[in-house]
Amino acid sequence: MYASGCTWLEQFNDRDFQSGFADVKPTQEYTTVDVTFRSAYASAPKVTCWLTAFDLDKDKDWRIDVSAVDVTEKGCKLKFRVWGTTQAYWIKASWIAHPGDRSHIDHGLFDTQEQRPWEKPQHEHQKKVTFSKKFTRPPVVYYAISRIDETNKGNLRVKTYVKDVTDKGMTLHIDSWNDTVMYTTVGQWIAYQKY
Repeated sequence: MYASGCTWLEQFNDRDFQSGFADVKPTQEYTTVDVTFRSAYASAPKVTCWLTAFDLDKDKDWRIDVSAVDVTEKGCKLKFRVWGTTQAYWIKASWIAHPGDRSHIDHGLFDTQEQRPWEKPQHEHQKKVTFSKKFTRPPVVYYAISRIDETNKGNLRVKTYVKDVTDKGMTLHIDSWNDTVMYTTVGQWIAYQKY
């Protein structure tokens, strides 16, 4: 490993948010983990999830994904995917749930396939996002990776970051560099305005 970085979502006292972790030792393409919310929501919430840690075979391609499925007011499933030649020994993901109707919380994702097909890799990607919620000031944004899809022919390198955050929107970035061959990457984000 040449370098690594991390980001975190500030802990705060807001009952709209619930969060947690799940991990798997995959033995097939799809593995799901049941998540039960500590407190039930009035209706099915929005759930955003990210890869937190993983252990992959260096001699195989690196193709892993996590998403939230079957979301109800009481819980959801985290669906982990491993495909192609990938050998995943362990994958861990974090998740955060929030009501979809709150005016101070927005969310979304950026998939590099929105800009190009997976078989035409490139290093730099950016997407301008207009918030669907009307913030009165720039919100706090947390943005992280939920899918990595790279060949092992180069080193595993990817980063996500946000620029130019205003009350109206922001610019999302997903980048790789040097000898990395990025087929696809997905970053999921959540934006919230503290009261």
